[in-house]
Amino acid sequence: MTNIWLTLDSPVAEVGETVSGWAQWEGLEKDARGVEVSLQYRTEGRGDTDRGTFSTTRQPAAGSGSVRFDLAVPAEGPITFDGRLIRVIWEVNVKLDVPWATDIVQTETITIFPRGGRTLWVQRNAPPPPPPPAPPAT
Repeated sequence: MTNIWLTLDSPVAEVGETVSGWAQWEGLEKDARGVEVSLQYRTEGRGDTDRGTFSTTRQPAAGSGSVRFDLAVPAEGPITFDGRLIRVIWEVNVKLDVPWATDIVQTETITIFPRGGRTLWVQRNAPPPPPPPAPPAT
């Protein structure tokens, strides 16, 4: 049985930055043609759907191994959006290209912010500050 893992350095990035991490796999019964890691977006919702791949890296793959990736996020976006009528979803996709078999795929969703947006996300998701110390007893 083949196992594949995708580990991101961060689940968020801003437009114009880089999404980095590791892809690892083990248990391939025969060597794959290669491993491909790509940064993709897709839309869901009313009307036409859209899909795009902005950055891809491809390397040889053996029965088990790992690959480090750094994928460029386009400076012009689009950014992640979750609205009532449309959603823009960003994903890092790892695919082991196995000859004469079904390719093995692992996907992780990431959030792409506009410039400066990550700071707001970090502040919003930071743990609350500790309570102030109790006043001294009199």
